[in-house]
Amino acid sequence: MKVLLDTSVLVAAMVEAHPAHEKSLPWLQRIKKGSDSGLVSAHSVAELYAILTTLPMKPRISPLVAYSGSSPFQNSNYLI
Repeated sequence: MKVLLDTSVLVAAMVEAHPAHEKSLPWLQRIKKGSDSGLVSAHSVAELYAILTTLPMKPRISPLVAYSGSSPFQNSNYLI
């Protein structure tokens, strides 16, 4: 199945403290395993980086960590 991941799912899957983390993480895990095919819009990748670097949490997510978390989605196989 092809799955279009939006920013809300990506953020929730990547931030353990997010209330929807347990519901969102399995989507990324299925894509990583190859059970499903994932797609992300270019806008969502930029938005993901912006959100991760400005979340009000301690310790803050550094730009480098946010970039490395979003970089798999910058691959042309995922990006639309």
